[in-house]
Amino acid sequence: MAYKTGRVREVAQDGSREFISLLACACADGSALPPALIYQGTSRDLQSTWVQDLKEGEEAYFASAANGWSSDAMGLAWLKRFDQHTAQKSSRHRLLIVDGHSSHVNMAFINAVDKLRIILLVFPPHTTHQLQPLDVALFSPLSNAYSTEMTRITHGGQGWVSMTKRSFWSVFKVAWDCSFTSKNIEKAFEATGIWPFNPSKRLKKLALATDCPSTPSSNLIRPSRTPANCRSVRRLVQSTPTAANRAIVARVANKLAAELEVQKHINGQLQAALFNEKDKRARGKRLGLTGEEVTGEACLWSPERIRKAQTHQATKAAAEEEEKRQKDQQKEEKDRARIQQLKKKEEEKAQKKVDKQLRDMQKAAEKEATEQRKQDRAIKKTAKDSADAQKKLDRIKRRNAVAAAVAEKAAERAKKASSKRPEKTAQNAPNPLQTTTTQLKSSTATATPENVPSIAHADAVIDLTGDPTPKRSRAGRAVHRPARFED
Repeated sequence: MAYKTGRVREVAQDGSREFISLLACACADGSALPPALIYQGTSRDLQSTWVQDLKEGEEAYFASAANGWSSDAMGLAWLKRFDQHTAQKSSRHRLLIVDGHSSHVNMAFINAVDKLRIILLVFPPHTTHQLQPLDVALFSPLSNAYSTEMTRITHGGQGWVSMTKRSFWSVFKVAWDCSFTSKNIEKAFEATGIWPFNPSKRLKKLALATDCPSTPSSNLIRPSRTPANCRSVRRLVQSTPTAANRAIVARVANKLAAELEVQKHINGQLQAALFNEKDKRARGKRLGLTGEEVTGEACLWSPERIRKAQTHQATKAAAEEEEKRQKDQQKEEKDRARIQQLKKKEEEKAQKKVDKQLRDMQKAAEKEATEQRKQDRAIKKTAKDSADAQKKLDRIKRRNAVAAAVAEKAAERAKKASSKRPEKTAQNAPNPLQTTTTQLKSSTATATPENVPSIAHADAVIDLTGDPTPKRSRAGRAVHRPARFED
C-alpha cells in the first residue's frame, strides 16, 4: 500500500523486528518534550553501546524493559519528566491528553497527576487516529523520515549494514528533528481542533454517512459451512468464482487471521514467562551503568546521568583493561619462564647427548687402542717366533754343514790311508768310519749338546756322539742310529 501510494519507493527497513517503544509528547505552543525511548533488554538495564552516539547538547531519555513496552511504573517515571519540562509553562493547572493505555490510566498515575495539579483527559477508545495530534500529523512524518534514513544507510552499505540497537539513536535523532518541528506540531493541534479550539473540524469527519446505499438482504450470502482444512480451501479457490465462494474465502481469511492473532498472543505470553523464569534463575545482583544496584522501579535515564554512567563505564573499562594487561603480562612472563625452562631442558638433553657421544667415542677409542695393542703384541710374538725359528734353522744348517765337512774330511783321510797301505788285508785294515767316530768321541768328549753336530734327514736327527741310547725328536718320536755308525 505504501508503495502504491508513492510514500515508499525503496527498501524501508532491513527486517529487524525488535521492539523499541517511544513516549512522545508535544505542546500546543509548538514545543516538544525530549523523546523517551524504551529498549528491549531482559536484564532491564541499559548497555553503554546503545547510547554511545549520544552527543553533547542532545536531550532524550532512555530506559530498558524486558519486552520493550511501556508499563505502569514507566508511566510514572515519564510523568516526573513531564512535570520538570512543563512546570514553568503554567502557574496554575496543565492539561495532559493521553490515550487509553494502562500506563496512563491507573490509580497511581491519576493520584500523581492530581498532586501535580495536572488535569488528565483520556481519549475515547478507537478515536486516537482522528483526535490525537501525534497520530494525525506527527507520527506519519516521523515514520517516513525514519524510513528514508534507513533506506539511505541500507543503500549506502550495499545491503550489508543492518540496524541494531547501538545504531538506532543516530538514525532516530535525524528523523525526530525532521518531523517534530514547531510548524508540524502547531498544524497537528489545529488539524484535530484542540488548539485553536474547533470541535466541528473533526465532528464533520466523524458524522455518520447517511447517504450510503444499503445492501439488499437478498444479496447477502451466508454460507453455512466454513472450510476447516487446507484441502477444502484449495478446492474452494479452484472452483468457479461465485459470490458465495468469495464470501466463504473471506470468512476463512478472517478465521485464520483471528487464530493467528490468538497464537501470537499465546506465544508472547509464553516468551514473557520464559524471560521471567530466566530472570528468576539468574544469580547475583545486576548493576546499572553507574554501579548502582538496580531496583524494581522504572527509570528514565537523562543525558546527564548517561554521561555520568559513561564516565563510570570508561573508568571501569580502563580498570578492566589494566587488569587484562596485567594478566597478559603475567601470562607472557609465565610463557617466557616456560620457554626458558624448555630451552634449559633441551640444552641439558643436548648436553647429555653430547656427553654420551663423547663417552661412546672414548670407549670406542679405548677399545680400538686395546685391539691395536693386541695386534701389536700378536705381531711382535709372530716376529719373535719367526726369529726363533730362523735361528733354529740357522743352527741346524751350521750343524749339518759341520757334520758334512767332518764326514768329508774323514772320507778324505780314509781314502789317503787306503792308498798308502794297499798291502794290508781287509781284516787288518782299520775302518775309516770307526776311526772317524773315535776321533769324534775324543774331540767331543767335553762338548755340550748345543755344540754337537748333527745331520738332519727329514724328521730324524743322527747323533754322532756314539751314544746307543735312542734319541727323541722335538715331535716326540724315537730316533735310532743306523748300524753302520756303531763300533
